[in-house]
Amino acid sequence: MYTKLELLDLANELVVINKTQFENLRGAVSLGKTTSIAAPSTETPQTKPNAWEVKIKQTEVAQLFFQWDNHNVNPITKGLDFNHLQLKNSHFKSQEFPLHFTIYCRQHCSFCRKRTKWFANRLLAYRFFLRS
Repeated sequence: MYTKLELLDLANELVVINKTQFENLRGAVSLGKTTSIAAPSTETPQTKPNAWEVKIKQTEVAQLFFQWDNHNVNPITKGLDFNHLQLKNSHFKSQEFPLHFTIYCRQHCSFCRKRTKWFANRLLAYRFFLRS
């Protein structure tokens, strides 16, 4: 793991990371069957919103091994099943990745998968937006 910090501004709640590199990163997430439970209503005290901003200029993850299984959704037989993924020896690169705690916006992201029958050394570039 390698990280180079460019700026840490405590007054303006800003962190700028120039470069992060990870090698041989492994992880797994498995969601079991869930049932609906009525949550008790609780009032939360009003707090100051988290205004911290984190900017990552360049990210690279080499040798990524990750498995994602959502057992609430049945596996599909054709196409790419995003609820049941298994990544082996994958490579992930990203540039200009701003993190805000209310919205995540990605400008350019590339994901390369080598030696597989369904990607066959192709590059998949995409944009995504997530709101919390």
